[in-house]
Amino acid sequence: MNHMPMVKDLPVAERPREKLLAKGAQSLNNAELLAILLRTGTKEDSVLHVAEKLLAQYKERGLASIVNLSPHEFSKIKGIGTVKAVTVLAAIELGRRLAEQTAELRTVIEKPRDIVDYVMPRFRYKTKEYFIIMLLNTKHHVLAVHSFYWQG
Repeated sequence: MNHMPMVKDLPVAERPREKLLAKGAQSLNNAELLAILLRTGTKEDSVLHVAEKLLAQYKERGLASIVNLSPHEFSKIKGIGTVKAVTVLAAIELGRRLAEQTAELRTVIEKPRDIVDYVMPRFRYKTKEYFIIMLLNTKHHVLAVHSFYWQG
């Protein structure tokens, strides 16, 4: 039996979409943000409860756990089908690309931390080790980055 109220039964100020509009996206917790992407729940569970079940199912690494899920793995949660899984995966990919673009805007490498900042968005959620080669010119501008899956 579900003890969580449906979103329509929540006070307007506590509904994820309305809360985002009133207070900004940063005011929402992870389940509320996912609920906006998922849009609807099931007859038994509110969309917030479906989002919380998804986060609980893959909680070992927190929110980062869902980054590498396949649409099939998403659909193990009742209330998440292919369309909802694809929507969440598309949002994750947009976030990854934004983080990568931000790193690419700074093309000068002056210290080791700059290398980490540059490559981390690309490799943060990889589950295998990679060997990375970064090519710089004499002014320390990044010319190219190549990565190879480490099979050693």
